[in-house]
Order: sequence, then C-alpha cells, then structure tokens
Amino acid sequence: MEATAVALAALPDGSSQLVAVGMDGNTWHTKRAAEGRWTAFGSVRGPGNRPLAAKSVKIAGLPDGRSFTLVDAR
Repeated sequence: MEATAVALAALPDGSSQLVAVGMDGNTWHTKRAAEGRWTAFGSVRGPGNRPLAAKSVKIAGLPDGRSFTLVDAR
C-alpha cells in the first residue's frame, strides 16, 4: 500500500496496529498478531459510514491492550 502518512503502535501482548492515509486520501487500518500475521487493510469509516478522509494519523498503544487513534480529518 502506498500512503502519505503512517502511524504504528506496539501493544503489550506483542501485537501491533497500523493506520495510514492512503493515496486516495482515506484512512486505512491493519493489525499484526503477536506471531507476525497481518490482517488485510480495512477502510476506517466516518460519519454516514463514508470513508474517513484525512491529512494525518496517529496511534498509541495503551497498557491495557487498547489503542487510541487520532485522525486529522479533512
């Protein structure tokens, strides 16, 4: 996948989450399990269930295994 912005977070269980702004200007998300297997990229949906258009993305892994994502939507 080509992207204009990428953010990656490592979680306490050894998994990771990645969010990106694709070349289409929309937000995409994928996860990597602790054993190294990645899921397919999925579109992040916004209001009205439309693709979430963005300029930048950030993601942080929290100690309890959740993640917090911040999207600079356009």
